[in-house]
Amino acid sequence: MPYSESDYKVSVIMPVYNAGKYLERAVESVIHLPATGELILIDDASEDNSWQICKRLEEKYNHIRMLQHEDKKNHGPSISRNLGIVNASCHYISFLDADDYYLNNRFDIESKIFEQFPEADGVYGFTLAQYESEKAKQIFAQTDILERSTFSEIIAPEKLFTALIFGGFGSFHISGITIKKKLLQKTGVFNPKLRYGEDTELWYKISLLGKIISGSIYEPVAIRYVHETNSIHQTEKIKVSRKLMYQELFNWSIKKSSPFYVKNAFFNALHPYTNKYKYSQLKLLITETIKKPTLLLSSFFYKKINLILKSAKK
Repeated sequence: MPYSESDYKVSVIMPVYNAGKYLERAVESVIHLPATGELILIDDASEDNSWQICKRLEEKYNHIRMLQHEDKKNHGPSISRNLGIVNASCHYISFLDADDYYLNNRFDIESKIFEQFPEADGVYGFTLAQYESEKAKQIFAQTDILERSTFSEIIAPEKLFTALIFGGFGSFHISGITIKKKLLQKTGVFNPKLRYGEDTELWYKISLLGKIISGSIYEPVAIRYVHETNSIHQTEKIKVSRKLMYQELFNWSIKKSSPFYVKNAFFNALHPYTNKYKYSQLKLLITETIKKPTLLLSSFFYKKINLILKSAKK
């Protein structure tokens, strides 16, 4: 059934790929929550029994919708989530990976925040890591990902981008945020070029173009279930993807005519991923300008040149 924005009902979008071992727990954690308007399962060409489990759960619960890609091929989480977003019937959208799960309080605080602040575009909360095995814990410890995906203090919406890009206060996980669907009309959806870091890229965009408010940052609302086959363990692939992510964000900020501090932040974030080629910031700027000659006509180019030259004199 269609819902109005005043109805706090959420479309929960769950991409599914070879998650048969965890899928039922994830679905059950969503489907009984009062705020769940629908759960959209997107089977991403699973090779295990995920499809059969999805079909059985769809038949069991009337507010589960199951989707597949038109070509029945594997496309990754970005394109899968985007398929769910396009088909979502609620004004509010949340996400859950098929091996993670929500806690019973998942939407309690944020529903009150959206009611109190109708101008809010999104609310994020605390996601806590839980380990399937000691080996999974050891592998997770080798990543740069925090066990507690939350913030150490309440961050004002206008300062969220700075807190995310420079770090030091924490972050949020995809299982702990709810956003209004209309915000994605301004930011765009998940970047189909990215198989890793696609959520981080979108969080930067929504922090710049939306009003994103902190919700339950001291009490967990979701569990990130860490096992030995999690994609977060693909450290080399993640590094490559991060470089592409910051390249895409820098390009996006140029097209959007973002303020200098935003363009500069993405440029500076991209630079460390070019260090193995011994790129100085000046060489990186020249390389980017060759790719995008219109940079020569932008104020960013000249401001950045001046900063680089001043830094070189020190």
